[in-house]
Amino acid sequence: MTGKLAFGKAKKATAAASNKLKKAKAKLKAGKSKTVVIKLSKAQRKRVKRALKRKQKVVAKLKIVVKSKGVKTVTSRPKLRVK
Repeated sequence: MTGKLAFGKAKKATAAASNKLKKAKAKLKAGKSKTVVIKLSKAQRKRVKRALKRKQKVVAKLKIVVKSKGVKTVTSRPKLRVK
């Protein structure tokens, strides 16, 4: 899982290094679920807090890739609103 942060009324998450989220990996067996934690750097946390204090919209745009042996790779791009 990878992703970026978007602040304010930005329609696109910029490619700046300060907006990129750390990669997260998890292995699952069929039919199981797992919670994945999105980790933010200290600077990102500060930026999110400042944006929320200013009543701005903060969105984490994620890219989730599911790979399985013998099956086609599936990609999902959900958006999570930070409140």
